[in-house]
Formats: sequence, structure tokens, C-alpha cells
Amino acid sequence: MDDKITLEEKQPEPTPPSGPRKLTAPEARKKYAIRSGVLTALIVWFAYDGWFNQDPKMMEHQSFNRVGAFLLGIGLIYSLVMFISAALTVRREQQEQSRRA
Repeated sequence: MDDKITLEEKQPEPTPPSGPRKLTAPEARKKYAIRSGVLTALIVWFAYDGWFNQDPKMMEHQSFNRVGAFLLGIGLIYSLVMFISAALTVRREQQEQSRRA
């Protein structure tokens, strides 16, 4: 009777879910702060070339720079919302820890 394999031994071990892991609030805050800074710099560059630069050679690319500034602005709004959300979560966690102590 020892040769029989029980049902428990036949079942494979559960595997952890594959895919990207969820970021912690401090990691998300740092990630989206960096992205927001990079996007801000790119928007300034595109906006300058799209609206303020008077170089005749750059006039050919004026509409590209304006559309680029607009699309990067949408990305910046998303990054700022994510950054603010993560920052508020970090602050809330710190306040809860200080209340417990």
C-alpha cells in the first residue's frame, strides 16, 4: 500500500503569476517623477520650436512640433496624476506609521 501515490502528491505546485510586478508607492512616485521631468523638458523643446522659434528652416517642422507638444502634454498629465496619487499614498502610509508609534 505504500506504493500508491496520493492525490496530494500528483498536483503540481502553484506557480506565481507571471507578468510585471506591482510597484510600491515609493517606487511609483520615483518612476513618475522622473517621467514627468523628462516629459516637461521635451514639451518645452517642442513648444519652443513650434511657437517661438523664428528660424526659417524650422518653419517647415512647425506643425510637427506643435502636435508633438500636444501629445507629450497628454502624457505629462497622465504622469502627473500618477505621481500625485503615489505621493499621497506615501504620505498616508507615513502618517499611519507615525500614529502607531
